[in-house]
Amino acid sequence: MVRPAQGPGVDARVVERFRDGKPRRVEHRKKGKIVDVTHLFRDGKLQHVMAFGPGPNQARVTVYHPSGVPSKTFPLVRGVANGVMVTFDAEGKKASKMPHVDGKPHGLERQLRASGEIKATSMWANGLRQGPFTTYYSGTPAKRESEILYSKGVPASSGRAWWPSGRIKARFELSSGLKHGEEERFSDTAPAYRSATYRYAYGQLHGLADTYWPDGTKATEVTYRYGQATGLERHWHKNGQVAFEVQRRSDLRHGTAQLWQADGQLVATLPYVDGRLHGTETRFYAGSGAMRATFNWKQGAMTGFAYVFRDAKANRKKGVLLAKIPMKKGAIHGIEQRFHPDGKTIWMKVSRNQGLVDGTVHVFRLDGSLERINRYRTGQQHGATELFDHSGKVRLAAYEFSEGKPSGLAKQWWPKGQLRRQWPWAKGATGQERRWHPNGQLHWQVPIVGGTRNGNQEVFAKAGWRWADRTWQDDVMSGTERRFYRSGQLMGEYPVVDGVWQGRAKVYAKRGGWLWSNRPYDKGQLHGRETRFTKNGKKWAYYYWKRGKLVGKKFLRRRRPRDPNVKRYRDGRIVYYYEGTTTPRRELRPTSVKGVTLERLFWPNGALRLEAPLREGKRNGEASFWHDDGALHARVDFVSGVRNGSEVRYFATGEKKLEIPFRQDQPVGYARTFYRNGTIQSRYPVGASKKGVEVQYHRNGAVRMTVPMKKGKRHGFGRFQDPYGRGVARLSYLDGEREGVEVQYHHNGRVRMVVPLRSGQRSGRALIRTQTGKRWADIPYRSGLKHGVERRFGPSGTHITEERDYRDGVALEKRSFVSEVRGAEPLPPPPPR
Repeated sequence: MVRPAQGPGVDARVVERFRDGKPRRVEHRKKGKIVDVTHLFRDGKLQHVMAFGPGPNQARVTVYHPSGVPSKTFPLVRGVANGVMVTFDAEGKKASKMPHVDGKPHGLERQLRASGEIKATSMWANGLRQGPFTTYYSGTPAKRESEILYSKGVPASSGRAWWPSGRIKARFELSSGLKHGEEERFSDTAPAYRSATYRYAYGQLHGLADTYWPDGTKATEVTYRYGQATGLERHWHKNGQVAFEVQRRSDLRHGTAQLWQADGQLVATLPYVDGRLHGTETRFYAGSGAMRATFNWKQGAMTGFAYVFRDAKANRKKGVLLAKIPMKKGAIHGIEQRFHPDGKTIWMKVSRNQGLVDGTVHVFRLDGSLERINRYRTGQQHGATELFDHSGKVRLAAYEFSEGKPSGLAKQWWPKGQLRRQWPWAKGATGQERRWHPNGQLHWQVPIVGGTRNGNQEVFAKAGWRWADRTWQDDVMSGTERRFYRSGQLMGEYPVVDGVWQGRAKVYAKRGGWLWSNRPYDKGQLHGRETRFTKNGKKWAYYYWKRGKLVGKKFLRRRRPRDPNVKRYRDGRIVYYYEGTTTPRRELRPTSVKGVTLERLFWPNGALRLEAPLREGKRNGEASFWHDDGALHARVDFVSGVRNGSEVRYFATGEKKLEIPFRQDQPVGYARTFYRNGTIQSRYPVGASKKGVEVQYHRNGAVRMTVPMKKGKRHGFGRFQDPYGRGVARLSYLDGEREGVEVQYHHNGRVRMVVPLRSGQRSGRALIRTQTGKRWADIPYRSGLKHGVERRFGPSGTHITEERDYRDGVALEKRSFVSEVRGAEPLPPPPPR
């Protein structure tokens, strides 16, 4: 069918159609001659185009993908391909170049990657491969990957492959183009070693497939029959000890697999059915052989409950329960429970959803009381994290999180439930940080700008009057701190440098505000000569201080008259009042015991501060001290004005906190501290020599730490234990600082970590090992910070799996390496490519 021309210079267009009327073939003619012929698919897209010219019997054919992108193009001469045929991939990028002569491939074929790099080359002659067929690695310049020689289209009887380094990778035998016979593989190391041998029959693995360790000993062995593994699959450690055994049936693992350590200790049994784990997997502790954990598998996925046990120190025996983990479709799903070492008391309840922590995490103490609650959403902390006191009922703190990051306000409470502290703790937050006294009165407040304290801080006494104001800049106090009397009169001005008093402070009299003292401070301590003045500004005394201790006095003129605010009463009482007020400061009251007077001191708010019996003007007997809110502070035994006996201090809630024995006003023997529940917390030497052993205890009464002391400082080896008496660490001290070596232990008694200590900080290489004694990590430290190359090792302890570069605690670069075969899931030899 001829239709009018549709373009400039075209005389006519002939269209052939499919039966449904859609165009099938379009032929353009010009001056009676065919210019080009176009073939179309049913959907109207191009199939191929033949353009005639420029000479007689010449044309160029372009074939298209169904997507409309060219598939290949080549020149035609006298009806057959003559010239270079170029093929393209689905995205229109060149895939190969093949020269043709008289319709047959002839010359050098080049196969290309999408980037334009050479992928493979081969020589052709009269339509048959003739010469080397070579493949190349990606990269510039191109490096050989493999090579097979062809003769008249038939491959030779052998081939070779190379690593990118140029070292030989494999040698293999061929038959009819298929691998047939033995293939040898080699490592990419210097010197190279044979890493594997595989046997083939017409392209399929058939016979033994073996891999080897660098010393030539066998690493794995699998028997194949026409492409499928059958019989016993075995793996060996470098020392020749069997590492893994399992039967293979129809290429799939089937039966009970066993896993051993290099010393021959069985560590796991794994049940396989038709290539998938199905049944109960059991794992054992290295050394003792006791049962460590059991996992239930169903068609390759963990299900039911997984149980983890502590080391029972007896072969195949089950210890106390450590964890109970719910599994669903191979992931932890449900409430995971972890237990304290007694195997009965729950330590932690974790809510999980498909392996991620989702919901609440409850943490309990050994006595069963609630310690804290963490909240998560899809694996990240989200919501309030709450901390509780030793009873588990009183909330002590709450910290808000949003998608794993701090947000909102952090709050803390006093043991009786009153708000204690509140501040914005999100990164870069702005707001006010506030603290309160136990009676609910504001203690102090300071602005938070950009996450740090910046601005003026106001400090208030429990009675509500302003006590001090300070200036903060980027979380550091600076400028001048001012303190005030209850009346609002300025008490003193203290220069502050880097958060501590530094320089000369001015102290003013309570009445009149005149300069009373000029005090020298050095790094927060009185140090130097203090000058005191009379009301008319004249010097009347020098006080000499050395690091906070008064070492001397010098009076330049007579002392001022006795305090006039003293009243004597008919009943024998003598009362000293705060200057200018009717509030008693001190009271002396006669008693029914001859020669004994009762001394009472009071706080400015009128609350009782001290009560003690006096004999001949000196304290004799038990003296009691109170806080200004009425809470008992301490009880002290006095004889002739000096402490003799015991001094006991108390928590604000009334429980005993500290007990120190005294003799002639000097501490002697051992001081003891206590938890709020009354159990002992620590015991340490006091007195002139301060020589002895410091002991700290867990809440259950078990020893937590013992360390020798010399002159009040830790000196010698300190030993640390968990609540069940098992050693967890050992540290050496020298004159109060950690010096020497720090050693940490696993619960089975094996060494976990050894790291040198210098000037109280880790300095040197820390070697960390697993519970089985295998090397796990090698971490360099300098001045307490990671510095150098940190290395992590695989399960065998010899193969480096990861390296990280650190400089002064900052991670600079991370490098991961191909992991060695994991002990728990050994893999079969990979099929050759």
